[in-house]
Amino acid sequence: MKQSPVCVMTIAGSDSSGGAGIAADLKTFAAVGVYGTFAITAVTAQNTLGVEEIFPIPAQTVKQQIETTLADIPVKVVKTGMLYTKETIEAVAELVSKFKLKAVVDPVFRAGTGAMLIREDAKKALAESLIPKAYVLTPNRYEAEELAGMPIRDVDDMKKAAEKIARLGVDAVIIKGGHVESEEIVTDILYHKGEFHAFTKPRIRIQTHGSGCTFS
Repeated sequence: MKQSPVCVMTIAGSDSSGGAGIAADLKTFAAVGVYGTFAITAVTAQNTLGVEEIFPIPAQTVKQQIETTLADIPVKVVKTGMLYTKETIEAVAELVSKFKLKAVVDPVFRAGTGAMLIREDAKKALAESLIPKAYVLTPNRYEAEELAGMPIRDVDDMKKAAEKIARLGVDAVIIKGGHVESEEIVTDILYHKGEFHAFTKPRIRIQTHGSGCTFS
């Protein structure tokens, strides 16, 4: 008897070029063999060169997307990306608790091209409302610097930052090393239950975006 696929959900923004956000997440879900559902938090006009426009979806509409899907589809795991507003972050955090969802949180602050993908007043809500409910947090260097309140220059700094961020209440923190200065090697640092794990690979030099979405 064939088993039904695992059902998951991404809660993130749409990318008109198909490289990041919802598009990247759904492609990744399909590639690993899970059934992907989604709730769109914002519509963006962007490509590999930059973000031209952001139109946030009202928090109530985001909430309705999630609740309507969960009323029918047995989603157990959610992945969050660009949430953009304080109201959306708080709504998502509420639903993670209500439905007892395991949450992978990608704390999206800005695009790889530098555009801000979160409002300033939403950062505190992310740290206080959603991150403590996360099973895994996947910040890049810049997001980790902001969450930890310290500069990150090397692997030792990544470890210190991961420990600090874990104190927000998240189970596991993995800091992506793609933006940490190194010529040929990239190291990601996972901190879980007091232990560090390093994952090292050769750097791939390419002009793209959406790698953080795909990773998380």
